[in-house]
Amino acid sequence: MEMVLSEWMFAGELFADNRELDDEAIAVLEEGFRRLPMPDYPFWAGLSGSPRRWFDRRGAVLRKAGRGCGCAADAAGVDAVRRALPGDWLMDLG
Repeated sequence: MEMVLSEWMFAGELFADNRELDDEAIAVLEEGFRRLPMPDYPFWAGLSGSPRRWFDRRGAVLRKAGRGCGCAADAAGVDAVRRALPGDWLMDLG
């Protein structure tokens, strides 16, 4: 399932985004989003660091990997995530 979600997220050029998370944003993510019932997965870029974990909220799926976060959904779902986790998101969805 983790592979399917990862591929879906990377393929979602139109409705996907990512950003680095500070401590406050990590707390908001972990407290305000529902963690999907999946095991922790090692993060390939830092095997000794925090694992990849999956969350959802308002129709968007989020992947936390280390201090980074990616999300994918439709435009409204990505916009809702950006409002819940304000910061320097990388994509301009217009």
